[in-house]
Amino acid sequence: MRIVIAFLVFVPALFSAQYCSVNIQGRVIDAHDGEPLSYATVYESHQEKGSVTNMEGYFLIDNLCPGSIHLLIDHIGCEQERIYIELKGDTTLELVLEHHVELLGVIDIHGEHEISGIGQGSVIGSQEINKFSSDDLSTILSNVSGLRKIQNGGTISKPVLHGLSGNRLAILNHGVTQAGQQWGADHAPELDPMTADRMVVIKGAKAMAYSGLNTSALVKVDHLPIADDPHMHGKFIYSLNTNDMMHTTATRIEQAARGFKWRAGLSYRNGADGRTPDYFLTNTAQEQGGGFLLLEKEWKKHLAMELYASSLDSEFGILRGSHIGNVTDLEEALTREVPLFTEEERSREITSPSQSVSHRLIRVKGIYQFKDSLEMEIAYSLQRNAREEFDVRRGDRDAIPALSLLLYDQLFEWHATKKDRSGQSQAGLQYRYTNNKNDPLTGILPLIPDYISRIYSAFLIRDWKWDKWDASIGLRWDVKNIYALRIVGVTDLFIQRDDLWFQTPSAGVSVAYKKDEHLSFMAETSCRVRAPEVNELYSQGLHQGVSGIEEGDPDLQEEIGWKSSLSMSYHWKDKVFIDVLGYHHHIDGYINLVPQDELRLTIRGAFPVFAYEQVRARLMGIDLDIGAEPVSWLRLSHRLSVIQSRDLDTDLALVGVPSQNIFFGADFLLEELTDIRALTIQLGLDHTTARSDLLTDNSSFPDRPIDSPLQGQDFVSPPPAYTLLSAGVSIKKVAGSTVCRLGVDMRNLMNTKYRDYLDRTRYFADARGRTVLIQLSASF
Repeated sequence: MRIVIAFLVFVPALFSAQYCSVNIQGRVIDAHDGEPLSYATVYESHQEKGSVTNMEGYFLIDNLCPGSIHLLIDHIGCEQERIYIELKGDTTLELVLEHHVELLGVIDIHGEHEISGIGQGSVIGSQEINKFSSDDLSTILSNVSGLRKIQNGGTISKPVLHGLSGNRLAILNHGVTQAGQQWGADHAPELDPMTADRMVVIKGAKAMAYSGLNTSALVKVDHLPIADDPHMHGKFIYSLNTNDMMHTTATRIEQAARGFKWRAGLSYRNGADGRTPDYFLTNTAQEQGGGFLLLEKEWKKHLAMELYASSLDSEFGILRGSHIGNVTDLEEALTREVPLFTEEERSREITSPSQSVSHRLIRVKGIYQFKDSLEMEIAYSLQRNAREEFDVRRGDRDAIPALSLLLYDQLFEWHATKKDRSGQSQAGLQYRYTNNKNDPLTGILPLIPDYISRIYSAFLIRDWKWDKWDASIGLRWDVKNIYALRIVGVTDLFIQRDDLWFQTPSAGVSVAYKKDEHLSFMAETSCRVRAPEVNELYSQGLHQGVSGIEEGDPDLQEEIGWKSSLSMSYHWKDKVFIDVLGYHHHIDGYINLVPQDELRLTIRGAFPVFAYEQVRARLMGIDLDIGAEPVSWLRLSHRLSVIQSRDLDTDLALVGVPSQNIFFGADFLLEELTDIRALTIQLGLDHTTARSDLLTDNSSFPDRPIDSPLQGQDFVSPPPAYTLLSAGVSIKKVAGSTVCRLGVDMRNLMNTKYRDYLDRTRYFADARGRTVLIQLSASF
């Protein structure tokens, strides 16, 4: 919510507080079109007095006592906001609420103002983040058109945007490019969504300002500034997931103390094995705990300092039925209805195979504001990421990790922003140093080698704004060096030292036209170059998280991608919202992990083989969002994501690209039921199509042997289409300065049996069945 507070009337307090005759009046309006919001509640929590806006959006709270007050502003369809005021006399306020968030789904960021639509960037606010408190980052982001998730069972996932994931989609953790072993399909970002106030998906020229050699876009998980309120405020959330009996708790508090501001939070979750409609997913339990601290300090409005620190520890079990001892059993496991090693009861015990990950982050940032609209920022961040992966090993060696990686990442940044009448200019320099080491005590040759990476970067962005037009041009140049110590050889092993250098220039142009308050257009084109990652170059061995053997290629070259998109946003009479985006992405040297014609038996078991290959690729698609409010108590939503992929060298569809997806939703909004502030009922239908563009037999591959493990382009055929139904109900009540919410969400309502194409455990098991999520939250 943006709050414009205009003290149009100010009467000095000529009376003592005991007379309590001060009035607050004002108006609540919609941020998008300035229309009044009727039936909004404005409530002073300490003196317990409030008012409901009339049809013109006006309110009046009379007979208040002077002093410190907190106003709670609430309206159906808006995130509740709290403002702090030192009340000295009669005051008039203008309150601007971000309305129709559920219909718009996202708010686009372009330049210094907001345009509704899905072209340049998308924002998920704290209300949605809190609603999905028991979910991971990827699940929350999958509510944005064009974003899906690639996962390894129900516990590990990472986001996919327009078919691209990994380091092609950078993740900024509170201003820092997330550093970890996120190159793996089974490596979820070591990031707790409950530390965030919003998540922003940034596309176009704006993405050039951020470190990371991404070729698609970036996800910015960020916090909002701490309010200038000397009182302590916070929130507490508890949720229970009935599918895996996972308990999740999260709490955070903040305060503008004397001399500085602070915010801190803790979270913890513990879940047992998940369940499909027919059986338990043995060894898929998880446990995770973390916390964060944010400190802010200002000096005379010119100099500001910020310190952010976070810690997260996670342990995930990997489906036991995905690790097989011999080729015969593996061939059987790929076709079984029930996975091998499935137990009759669920357990919270995590055994091998499993993953254990810890992540530490600290960032210090300083901003100096010059008088001539020039702002300079200097930042330093340090990350430590430790990952251990445990295999099913013989004897008492299960406790010894098969993969143990320790990574340190440092980032130095200098940014300058200059504003003028026509827009603003940004420039920056960045240096990133990464040191990644294997623990030799594993007794196994490492999946990826020890390496040191250095990235030297510079960028320049120019924004213009005139009349109804906005434009941005972004330029970026990265020089990346990888120094790797490879262990090579068959019988006589020796260390080979590789010193690789990559030049990766990028450029992008974005143009937006806002015809009026109802209609806007946006176009974007960019060319981005991505250097191959260490795992794509050097992987050699079992990657247990994906239950497969991965083979890299040291001869891989840079990816060069050209992407263009066009979007339109149309709002009709504040009742209908339509956002549509079309894109075309051509990539030379696209690096993809492709199934090979081999099931390999090793001393650690039998596993399918995957290899990184480089091809010319094309990705194109459409994202569509439609929202409607035919009456005040009903909201309808529709979301569609269509994507087509092609290997231009073989004229085959690309593996690992999402299926088409369509969603329909209806929200019933009911107010003022007895002493309940609001009741919301939600219904949803989510349909995912099959990957029918992939070959499912070997008739097009005459050179393959009859006993080939591959069936077309994969070891098993893509799963069929499926439809999931969902329902939910939530109630909200205000008690003094505390706002309580109770919600019940039911997912996969019909307990549908299905497998998702982007889930790597689909080779061995079904997806999770019916889930009931019960959540209780309170903010104060």
